Amino acid sequence: MTLSPTPPSSIGGSPSPAQQPALSRAFVKLATATQTLLIICGGFAVATIGMETFGIAAVTAFLDGNDAAVDLINSYDQASVAVTILSAASLFATAVVWVIWQYRAAKQVAGLTRRSPGWHVGSWFVPVVSAWFPFQNITDLWRAVGDHAPRGRSCGGCSGSSATR
Repeated sequence: MTLSPTPPSSIGGSPSPAQQPALSRAFVKLATATQTLLIICGGFAVATIGMETFGIAAVTAFLDGNDAAVDLINSYDQASVAVTILSAASLFATAVVWVIWQYRAAKQVAGLTRRSPGWHVGSWFVPVVSAWFPFQNITDLWRAVGDHAPRGRSCGGCSGSSATR
C-alpha cells in the first residue's frame, strides 16, 4: 500500500513555492487600493478624534460662562457634519473594496483555505459568525500564500508566544 502525498492543509502548513498562486497585476492594484483606503480611514479616525476634542473644548468653554463659545459650537457642528460624511463615505468605499479583494484572493487560493470564496465575503455579514470567521479567513489567506504570521504575533495572539518562535 502506497500513500500519496497530500497537499498541505491551510491550517497546518504552507504551500510549496510551486503551489503558490501567481498574482495578477489587477489583483495587486486592488490590494494597493485596499491598503490606501484603510490608511485614509485611519486618517479620518484621527480627524474625528481631533474634531471631538475641539467640540468638548467648545462646550466646556460655554459651560464655564464664555458666551463667545457659541460660535465655536456652531463651527464644531458644521465641521463635524463634513468630517462625518467624508469618514462614512471612505469607510463604505473601503468595505466594498476589501470584500472584493478578499473574494478574489480566496478564489485564487481555492482549496487551500477552510471556506469557499463566497464564505469569505458572507462571513462579514452573518451575525455571530462575523465575530470569528473573518479572522480565520484572513489567517487562512495569509497562510495559503506561504507567509507565516507576522514576527512577534501569532494569529492575533491566539496560539504560542514570541518565546516559542
